[in-house]
Amino acid sequence: MVRLIPVERGGKIVWAEDAPDTCPDGHKRLVPTTAGCPECGEPIRQWPCREPGCTAPVQYDDEHVHHSRK
Repeated sequence: MVRLIPVERGGKIVWAEDAPDTCPDGHKRLVPTTAGCPECGEPIRQWPCREPGCTAPVQYDDEHVHHSRK
């Protein structure tokens, strides 16, 4: 489950997704998406890197619990 955390933006407190800032190669072009877990098929939050030529693995929600839909 992706957590929402309170952060201050423009003098106001807003809720932001607790997401990674960079891919494993250090790029900051992550795009949040939701797709099926490669292991169990359940919908899962993931952050693929969109830096051209980046071969870093997609980052997945680290609190995901696998359920068998396959």
